[in-house]
Amino acid sequence: MIVGYARISINGPTVESQTLSLQNARCKRIFVDQMSGQSRDRSELDRCLRILDEGDKLVVCRLDKLACSLRDLIFILEGLEERGIQFLSLSEGINTKCATGKLIVQFFATLAEFERNLIRERTMLGLEIAKGNGRRGGCKKKTTGADDRRIIALWKSKKHSIPELADMSGLSVATIRRRIGAHKKNALTRQRSNRSPPQLT
Repeated sequence: MIVGYARISINGPTVESQTLSLQNARCKRIFVDQMSGQSRDRSELDRCLRILDEGDKLVVCRLDKLACSLRDLIFILEGLEERGIQFLSLSEGINTKCATGKLIVQFFATLAEFERNLIRERTMLGLEIAKGNGRRGGCKKKTTGADDRRIIALWKSKKHSIPELADMSGLSVATIRRRIGAHKKNALTRQRSNRSPPQLT
């Protein structure tokens, strides 16, 4: 089965151009996600990936319609390859059935690893500099109250895993867990304080 996936923003172009291209690529089913600047829900992509079986093909118009970051792209493509699912991006001409397409995906994975190594080196260098200046290492709070509320709302929706929330927000998994733990603690405190005192008889 050939399956298509499209993604549009609320204020962006309509989806017709993407769906027409996917139909011309002989897609039998097409999944569409509509995203805004505040919502990164990709429930249709999740559905699309779930129905794919070995031997199927996933088609997108452009790579940026499939993933929101290089790390996200590699994660999806590697998952497809492990399941024996072909991937085709029409604009870039990437077809994982061909040797050239597989080579491009491997190149992307190398870039992602390179990026991770650079981030790791910069982090370690920053910690060493801070240590030399007598400061303790550690991450500063990177989110506002509104950001934290969005993270908690997405977590409550049960549509995203903690690693996905970390990727979406740019925070570490440990930081996301701390935010959720703090929310649970505050909710429990409010629940206890709202309980009515026992009536004296």
